[in-house]
Amino acid sequence: MNLRRILQGLALCMFVAFYSNDVQAQAQLAAVNQEGLIQLGANHPFVVNEYQIDVSGLNLSTAVEANEFFKPYLDGFTFRYDLGNNTVFLEIPKKRIADAEIPVGVMNEQLKAIHRISR
Repeated sequence: MNLRRILQGLALCMFVAFYSNDVQAQAQLAAVNQEGLIQLGANHPFVVNEYQIDVSGLNLSTAVEANEFFKPYLDGFTFRYDLGNNTVFLEIPKKRIADAEIPVGVMNEQLKAIHRISR
């Protein structure tokens, strides 16, 4: 009976470990408003390397337009555009998040500050 509980506990630990790695590997969701403020989704508690942004309401049709729209963020972040699918991928450099787990709320405040300064 104790062996069964030990095996169940081990199975649970393995599930949690693999699930958390899978969440980290997938692009998380972020949002952008009409004024250009990016906010990261909080479905993962810490900042990850890549976020997916739906830009269907922004009428961006070229990479030049998208670069102009996201201009305040271009110095510190990388963007990949899939405008045919109205999707932008925000990549946060690993060197920026590698040393510490940064809470999403802290990064959202930094993104607000960047947006505020650029206005």
